[in-house]
Amino acid sequence: MSNSTNSILLDVGAIVSDLHYGSFASYWWYSKKDKLTDTIKLYPIRLYLKMHHIKKGAEFFTYITKGKNNKPEYCCYVEDINETSENMSTVVNNVYQKCLEKNKCLKSTNLAGPDYFGMGHEDY
Repeated sequence: MSNSTNSILLDVGAIVSDLHYGSFASYWWYSKKDKLTDTIKLYPIRLYLKMHHIKKGAEFFTYITKGKNNKPEYCCYVEDINETSENMSTVVNNVYQKCLEKNKCLKSTNLAGPDYFGMGHEDY
């Protein structure tokens, strides 16, 4: 299998007024620089967004819940490996690394966490 990732959006999630537009709004938006226009775009971090991914034969899922202090909590799991974090990249990389170790793969890869939570995808 190639080095690319196949991703499928399973649930688009929800924009919640109290979170996205209230006093917790700073937690619920992701900013990303658009390479074509050189401007910053904001993407909502959608509560309950769920995605399915296949990377180098590993089939894993990511989703977003509401965590402590009304901050987003990012969840990722592969089979019996399940982790949560307040950081998208941390949770994806921790789970992927454990998956590689479990399957006795030596080569490690750093994954871009926001890509695994649909951030910056215009179609979502």
